Amino acid sequence: MELVASLVFSAFLLACAAGLLAWHLLSWRADRRRRLEPNELEYRRRQFRRRMQTTTMLALLAVSLPIGQWLVTRWPQGGVVFWGLVLFLLAWVVVLALADVWATRFYYGRLRDRNQLEQTRLKAQLWQLRERGHQIELERLRKAGSGGNGDPRGRGPETPEPGPENEP
Repeated sequence: MELVASLVFSAFLLACAAGLLAWHLLSWRADRRRRLEPNELEYRRRQFRRRMQTTTMLALLAVSLPIGQWLVTRWPQGGVVFWGLVLFLLAWVVVLALADVWATRFYYGRLRDRNQLEQTRLKAQLWQLRERGHQIELERLRKAGSGGNGDPRGRGPETPEPGPENEP
């Protein structure tokens, strides 16, 4: 019964690994088709390599479960060595997964920092343009409003106020 449960669990893990392998391949092909910057393409290539290794090792772990269980019942000393290798493989999967998490965090952290810096620079430029716009608008209003004689309505002393008594 234990061997059957081990086989079922192994088959499940193997199916998951096969699905992940297909997903990684499709993702990498899509990344290669897109026109990515060289450093982003390099990041994606390394990510693909790490994830393929991790997923392949997951498939090996899935296959090793029933083999290890069978080996322990037939040859206990060999089973101990086998399970030691399986634990080493599992530790390597964990290391690769942590490396993937760290690389993703580092890469996107740098992108976030670069984008925040660019956003700050653009906000400063916008503020300068608005200030210049306000100064230009004030200057335009001063020139247009004064008419050259100090009267903000644009009329000089010889121009009478509009009204019914001044109509021709």
